[in-house]
Amino acid sequence: MRISIYRLMISGCKEITPHFSIRVSSPLALRKRGFRGEGKVKKGGLIFLQFLSILMALLLVACSAAQDAVSEGAAAEAAEALPAPTETPTVPPLPTVAPTEPPASEQVEPVEVEVEPAGPRTVEIETLEGHLLVATSADGLTVDTIWLADASGKQVRKLVDNVSIIMPWDAELDQLVSPNQTIMAVITTANVERYEDLWLELLDLETGMLIPITPLTSFDTEPGSGDYEYIWDDPNFQVVRAFTELNSVAWSPDGQLLAFMGAIDGPTSDLYVYSMAEKSISRLTDGPSQGIHPVFSPDGKYIVHAGVGSLGTGAGYSMEGVWAAAADGSEVLSLYDPSRSGDEVFVGWESPGTLIVYSWSAAYGPHNLRRVTILNQLVEPIYEGAFGDIAYDPETHTAVFTLDQYMAEVDGSQPGVFFIASDGTVSQIDKSDSYRPVYSPEAGAFFVWTSAYNALQVNTDGSFVQLPNPTDRTPVVSPDGYYRAWSTNYSDGGLWIGPGVDPMPVFDGPVIYPTWHPTSDLIAFISADTLYFAAAEDFDVIMVAKGIDPTNWQPAWID
Repeated sequence: MRISIYRLMISGCKEITPHFSIRVSSPLALRKRGFRGEGKVKKGGLIFLQFLSILMALLLVACSAAQDAVSEGAAAEAAEALPAPTETPTVPPLPTVAPTEPPASEQVEPVEVEVEPAGPRTVEIETLEGHLLVATSADGLTVDTIWLADASGKQVRKLVDNVSIIMPWDAELDQLVSPNQTIMAVITTANVERYEDLWLELLDLETGMLIPITPLTSFDTEPGSGDYEYIWDDPNFQVVRAFTELNSVAWSPDGQLLAFMGAIDGPTSDLYVYSMAEKSISRLTDGPSQGIHPVFSPDGKYIVHAGVGSLGTGAGYSMEGVWAAAADGSEVLSLYDPSRSGDEVFVGWESPGTLIVYSWSAAYGPHNLRRVTILNQLVEPIYEGAFGDIAYDPETHTAVFTLDQYMAEVDGSQPGVFFIASDGTVSQIDKSDSYRPVYSPEAGAFFVWTSAYNALQVNTDGSFVQLPNPTDRTPVVSPDGYYRAWSTNYSDGGLWIGPGVDPMPVFDGPVIYPTWHPTSDLIAFISADTLYFAAAEDFDVIMVAKGIDPTNWQPAWID
């Protein structure tokens, strides 16, 4: 599972050099694409422009004291109080020394790597199946058009046009598409500037038909019902932010249940599930906090989510709890107390009952990586220190985190790349100013950008390889693990593709969102306002369609 760190970059802004790290929680959320390879920033609503002037001041103020933690509540049918967490994690003080003893002065030597030729990969593009789903936005706030392009490149059509679909800034298309890839969960609105008439709907990915499921507000929680000069002052606006600014839907692994947040039956954002088979809605939680971040466990039994008292204006959320609600409505378990955190980031699942999480705050940034076991509510530290960015492999229980120059100066250590072994041992494998680690299950390795080598491949045994990187980005690996695509969206950018040792230039010009076909025989990408395809093994580029820009979301291949 990919990890995204959202920042507002100020004080000598550079795309890859963060000097301050704050969580932007508003309709004007600015998104830095980070290791996903994009330099685009998603713009927010005009209603929040007046608050930009105070964001820098927020950096000079410590996080406001968290409100008294209150429970998200039991299931709607249960009256018993939730159990107290069996362990309360604490926010560690900002480290004043390096996380571990510094390595020897000699730099760790990279290992040699060779990629065996896979044989001819020439593909007749007309034989490829599937469709590319592309969402575009004219205002940066909502998706107004969804395109469907078949893999042959011969047909591109508008699946949805002139419909305001809310796309939270931490969501991607593939998260909203059902596991069987036939429908997509969307939130629509009649007026995005005032978040009026919010509905949960299902988009049929073949016909483009929108199927209404439920309104997400009631008469009491509909924004704009009061006489407020600014919508920001409307308490109901603060409620709907929980499920419009943050991704608020999650599919069960079998696609039979859709979890979502809504303020339908009470004054706050609560957790619901929609049954595809029964066409029915069940309310799972009821409490005074605003429910956020729903995610299904891999076995589909629990929906982990968090609750906040307020989403704030940029310096983090006032966290009030993290819970696991049984998908059948039988129980809600209180997992731990996050009240000293400004956000809880769900990294991924180590097993069906064990979740990997870390905390974020304006004072420390990302920190306190740990595993949480649902059934006994056990919280086990993995790495308690602060870090810049982190990537985790749930299969080998290893991780890579980075410290850039600024973070290293703050905590008194050296910048570089750090490897966390499965036994928890932390070692520094590189001393370069480093950013944007990502774990690629296709390659079975981590990738990280460094100022010295441009890119490293860090293997799960802690060894690493210097990669011949033509850009300042990490590669996008094909599903079969053979090809690596390198791209940049600068004006003098381009696209390079190779098996990892000798990438060849494929396209000259700014490139965003290189997206591999499931067969690894085709890659799609966007440059300016044009969609292109390139097929193996020569990857000759063909133009598919113009007018597909701006876009702020990674396209997704579907059947």
